[in-house]
Amino acid sequence: IEAIINKLNNNLEAISKKLSHDELTGLSLKPTLETDIKNMFVHKDKGYIFSIKINNLAAYAKTHTNTEINNYILNFSKVLKNINIDKKLETKAYRLFGSEFVLIAKKCDYECANNICARLKIKFEELGLDYNIKEVANIGATPFNQLGNIPEMLQAANEAYEKAKLIGPNEYFIRNSNDLARDMDIWRDLVFEIIDQSNFDVGYINDAYTLNKDEDQYLVMQEAFTNAKDKDNNNIPIGTFVSIAEKYEKVIEFDKAVISKVISHITINSINHDICINLSLDSISNNEFIIWLQKEISKNKKITSQLVFSITAYSAAKDISVFKRFCDYIHSCGSKTIIKRFETKFIPTEDLRDFNVDYIRLARDYTSSVCNDKSKKEFIESINDLALLLNIKVIAENVKDDEDFKVIKKYKIHGASR
Repeated sequence: IEAIINKLNNNLEAISKKLSHDELTGLSLKPTLETDIKNMFVHKDKGYIFSIKINNLAAYAKTHTNTEINNYILNFSKVLKNINIDKKLETKAYRLFGSEFVLIAKKCDYECANNICARLKIKFEELGLDYNIKEVANIGATPFNQLGNIPEMLQAANEAYEKAKLIGPNEYFIRNSNDLARDMDIWRDLVFEIIDQSNFDVGYINDAYTLNKDEDQYLVMQEAFTNAKDKDNNNIPIGTFVSIAEKYEKVIEFDKAVISKVISHITINSINHDICINLSLDSISNNEFIIWLQKEISKNKKITSQLVFSITAYSAAKDISVFKRFCDYIHSCGSKTIIKRFETKFIPTEDLRDFNVDYIRLARDYTSSVCNDKSKKEFIESINDLALLLNIKVIAENVKDDEDFKVIKKYKIHGASR
């Protein structure tokens, strides 16, 4: 086990460099942005998120050489790197795609965000003079929202960016926290109503099939996925729904209702495979919930082993001791546990031996483009070897590319969804 862990850690160094930094600018990439935002959730940080895009980069590229294009992007990125207006302020820039960038400023209020935007505007105008470009970039900013999720916050920043474009060249638009407060009052009432009336559906997604035998692939596991709608019959993002339920202490009721619906689904439809049920950290830390869950499992002994209770890696990392204790409770009842979106940034591989988990589901970054990445191949081989020694089954999530799927199949991990 020690030898495999050492090999894994060596591979992780190579993988993390590729996943975390842009070769041209040296800025962090989207996987690092997502990890950093998750850490802000964990530490309850406050701040602002800025969406910044170079205007008309494609048009500039048509009339300039690759060297000139790279030089322009590099100098643009230096503006973002050096924008810190206060020693107490923590800022970090990220490159998402070719012309799309994000800036995070921790410990930053509306006034601070306004100062950053004003300074960026000046710097963009100066850069524009150097390159004879009138419109360099626009900026949209939104407060960090502890009740939101990553896609929603990036979307909110992007909507602010679109408003900034309407104002004029190099301009900015900033959402303030009052916008969020008004939104939250409406959301709270809606979420309470949905949970109190159990007015939501549970669907089943991420069909994971075994990869052990070519001729005998079978369904290993599905994931229960909650679908709730607002008053206009639009789907509510589940991340927002759960975050609000957690804030107003309704999430335990919600998790109970989901579990009851899943148990009914398995029983009524004579389901034979495992069903993964996502739980919040609030629920697994609550003694009354644990007692309730143990009773529900004991009442349904025929399907006990098919219930797989899921916690994301970054949620488990918030309170390792609570998660370990929960795993012990679940196994004493005969059910199973899974760490979802497993990332070594949150749970180091050497810690896996301390957990009594049945499954880990790898974060997509580890399997995306694995066919062209030696270090990723070695990581998957090593993590699977380690998991076999620890009696843990490895599942890959949403493997889209056929060539990636062939690689994962070769290493005979337990299963994969596509």
